[in-house]
Amino acid sequence: MKGLIIKPYWADLILSGMKTWEIRSRQTHIRGRVGIIKSGSGRVYGTVDLVDCIPIHGEDDPDLLVANQHKHLVPLGAIPYRTPWAWVLQDPVIYETPRPYDHPQGAVIWVNLDRPLSPGDKVIMSGCYEERKYKDRVWTVRSNPWDLCGSEVVLLEDYFGGFATEFLKKVEEAPNGH
Repeated sequence: MKGLIIKPYWADLILSGMKTWEIRSRQTHIRGRVGIIKSGSGRVYGTVDLVDCIPIHGEDDPDLLVANQHKHLVPLGAIPYRTPWAWVLQDPVIYETPRPYDHPQGAVIWVNLDRPLSPGDKVIMSGCYEERKYKDRVWTVRSNPWDLCGSEVVLLEDYFGGFATEFLKKVEEAPNGH
């Protein structure tokens, strides 16, 4: 699971369910359950579903920002981005006890909360187009993760090219005994 780093004030509003749009300067392709990290805390305070990413720039920008201010809660005129995006959040869950995590040096927006993949780990594809093609196929990780244009990727045995780790799910055993 990925963790999203957010200033404490906004993180509290997201986890309360009051703030359902997180305004960012870029889009994200990440979807699903993400951890909410209060910046500077070293802890994950809960989770939300990241379900969509909507451009709120262009001709309709002022209308979208005004009409949806109750979702993003940012004072009008205070959004510093030329091309803002709304990351749509749902179903917040607050942890009873915030959970510590290892914060990698330089992480500003996203943190990988799962144990990094290592050579020899067994994985399946999850949440991507290839998942349909390779349903239930178990792959063996051949490399340590590295950064490729902002995505963490690994090499997989018998797969050509790097594969983004956000679309891989670690498995202990092969599904269906394979």
